Amino acid sequence: MKIKATTPCYKFRDATPEEQIAKIKEELAEVEVAYIEFKKVPTEDKLLALMMEIIDVKACCNTFVYQLRKNHALAFLAYAKAKREVINKNLARGYYFTPEDIDKLNTNKSEPF
Repeated sequence: MKIKATTPCYKFRDATPEEQIAKIKEELAEVEVAYIEFKKVPTEDKLLALMMEIIDVKACCNTFVYQLRKNHALAFLAYAKAKREVINKNLARGYYFTPEDIDKLNTNKSEPF
């Protein structure tokens, strides 16, 4: 198995949904702190720290998706449907112009939207 920075954190696979939501909020607060630091002193080190915190949020969210898939039989199909619905909603809102634009925005090239 190839480990990516956004791979679900299996150590927390048995966390409750409430615990995982709290963890996501904690990580998001760290993004805010890192952004404030970067805004004050826009150095490469501060940018790296900010990017690391953003990736941590993505990993926490992927962990939550993993937990839901593990504990709810329909979650796998619901996740796939939700991704399609979000893309359609965002296309309708003008967030992207074409499906190709979606791929250009994809920051996780190993997992297509």
